[in-house]
Amino acid sequence: MSMWLTIGFFLMASGAIPSEVMSFKDAKELADAHEQKLSTKDAAKLAKAQGIIVERALSDCLSGKSGKSQVPIVVVAKVSASGRVVKTWRDGAGDVALCFQRYVSKSILELPAGKSYFTSFEMDF
Repeated sequence: MSMWLTIGFFLMASGAIPSEVMSFKDAKELADAHEQKLSTKDAAKLAKAQGIIVERALSDCLSGKSGKSQVPIVVVAKVSASGRVVKTWRDGAGDVALCFQRYVSKSILELPAGKSYFTSFEMDF
């Protein structure tokens, strides 16, 4: 990893670059970096919490839909220290993708670390 990329990750993660101006790509890279650092126990907790959100969201978002939304759908979430999703980014189009992003934006994902973090939901169905 180059020095500038490392500095960029530090600035984004520390809040020096506000998430309001962060691109989807930058947010996704932070989510991937965070998820790779999780312990096995925390990764399992996050996967379980995400699974519950995905199940509920898709149940709501797919009901009455023809399923013609463009896939894959990727939603990145910035989660506050309290576990509340405070910002989302989406890569994917269509009603299902928009519905899923709205659902994630109202979610709570708690991890014991008590720090804000980025995570992503990736679906290809």
